[in-house]
Amino acid sequence: MARLHPGSMKTGVNLFRTMKTRIMDEIKVKGLVIRTKFLGPTNYKDPRAKAFYKKDAETTYSKVIPWNTEIEAIDNYANATRELLKTEYFKDFHPNVDILSMGWDHDTYYFIVQSKTF
Repeated sequence: MARLHPGSMKTGVNLFRTMKTRIMDEIKVKGLVIRTKFLGPTNYKDPRAKAFYKKDAETTYSKVIPWNTEIEAIDNYANATRELLKTEYFKDFHPNVDILSMGWDHDTYYFIVQSKTF
């Protein structure tokens, strides 16, 4: 029997998942997460947008592109993500990959990427 959350004892609402269903089976949108960030100007470089994917503890793939002041910030980050997707790692192991969804928090834009062919 699934445990109940202490606050749900009055209503009897089960807030914990049972072992019969898997969250991965229920979620329709899944993919790799690409993080992005702004790299401010330095004495030697103009502002840039960076997209990166951390494959494992030792391996991170990244791409840095010049910041385009003619477009919105989100578009700069999406462009950096699409440039990262053109690199050898994604071409070899994840062909036809593109941005599927996006999200953000205070510091970062996140792009969920997935193969366009299923």
